[in-house]
Amino acid sequence: MVFTLPPGTVPVIVTTFPRTVRVIEHMLIPLKDGTRLAARIWLPEDAEQNPVPAILEYLPYRKRDGTYVCTAISGAAGARNHSAGR
Repeated sequence: MVFTLPPGTVPVIVTTFPRTVRVIEHMLIPLKDGTRLAARIWLPEDAEQNPVPAILEYLPYRKRDGTYVCTAISGAAGARNHSAGR
């Protein structure tokens, strides 16, 4: 998807956001069979006191991208599971 601005529109660079983001770099999620899945989690700093919805993603070998920072700034948590584990 490509977004274009209307002619004459000046883009605004945002430097302050309504929420700060906490990142959990490496969390192991245990399964019933003993397998552990590795995940990286982005969430608003106050998510433990004020629960937020979460977007879960299950991809191979892409735990390190930072695409969920925008999600967390907006007020939802994002979790990216690394399906290969470890």
